[in-house]
Amino acid sequence: MQIIDRLAGDWKIVKSENTTEYYKSIGVNSILARVVSALSADIKIIKNSDGFTQISTTNGVIRKSVEQKFRNETNFIKKNI
Repeated sequence: MQIIDRLAGDWKIVKSENTTEYYKSIGVNSILARVVSALSADIKIIKNSDGFTQISTTNGVIRKSVEQKFRNETNFIKKNI
């Protein structure tokens, strides 16, 4: 069994720590860092024939979905600022 087989499914972030400090350390202004830190998200991981798809959806007042596709042979870091 591959690790993706164990990760595939629906996930919910129930706790995060030091997120405001993290966002500030990467250059996000203090107000926005507090707003983003207060968000929670649901994450769906779907196994595909060539990798997997991750769909992250924020909850609350700001509701947004981001879909990212990862291929088995590709290693990369996606950075949003």
